[in-house]
Amino acid sequence: FPMAFLSVDQLCDRIVRLRLAEPEVIHGIRAQLTTHSTDVLFDLMLKQQVLTDLQIERLKSGDTDGLVLGNCKLMYRVASGSFARFYRCEEIGSRRQLGIKVLRDRWSNDKDFVNLFRREGELGRRLQHPNIVPIYEIGNEGKFHYLIMEFVEGGNLRDFMKIRKKLVPLETVRFGLDIVRGLEYALRQGITHRDLKMTNVLMSSQGVAKLVDFGLAGVAEDQRDDGESAQRALEYATLEKNTGAPRNDPRSDMYFLGAIYYELLTGVPPLPRTN
Repeated sequence: FPMAFLSVDQLCDRIVRLRLAEPEVIHGIRAQLTTHSTDVLFDLMLKQQVLTDLQIERLKSGDTDGLVLGNCKLMYRVASGSFARFYRCEEIGSRRQLGIKVLRDRWSNDKDFVNLFRREGELGRRLQHPNIVPIYEIGNEGKFHYLIMEFVEGGNLRDFMKIRKKLVPLETVRFGLDIVRGLEYALRQGITHRDLKMTNVLMSSQGVAKLVDFGLAGVAEDQRDDGESAQRALEYATLEKNTGAPRNDPRSDMYFLGAIYYELLTGVPPLPRTN
């Protein structure tokens, strides 16, 4: 139930039971408190980085389900898509920073979407390469389906380009090679990406490009909606439909790598953005 109905002591107990903070940390915070105001308690926890804005917001609303998944507590929401939300999380105990992708509630009871999501996790666990973001765990707790993976500090390539605008040719070649090496490795495992775009290339803080989201790799054609599946990348579906290229043709990945390469050099996307 919402925080408004809890005393300071009850709230502290809830935070510990949810595994959002260690008992000794909460005890130290409690000792600093000179009031019975839960708002003051939250302010103190935020200032001392015991809790994050996301955690406090969820505690205040009483919506605490899914704040801890597996052995990880959600810290911040980083991105949100049509099918899943992506959070930065912290492994309880080790405090290791990880990423967690959580399937949206609206798809959690759809067997096809759940299977597709889990398939992405299985592929990610198979792909172990410096230019591919590894997936460490596939999990399910109640209605929550999630993938735990490496957290890449630098964000995606589109965000990177909002700051840089365009790159010199040498940098473009270096990032292009990173992407090609990841694609080449995946292809040796019999996997093409099928959703290669700026937002699916992450940039590490060391300046290394890493591929993410192989969820559409090898997915069979869904005959609903005039032969196009809602899960499929519109760009890939359009290319295949208009050129006769077979599904999972590695040349399709190379085509969209060319589109990324063009945008890195010029700062302008060669194709219109799609949702």
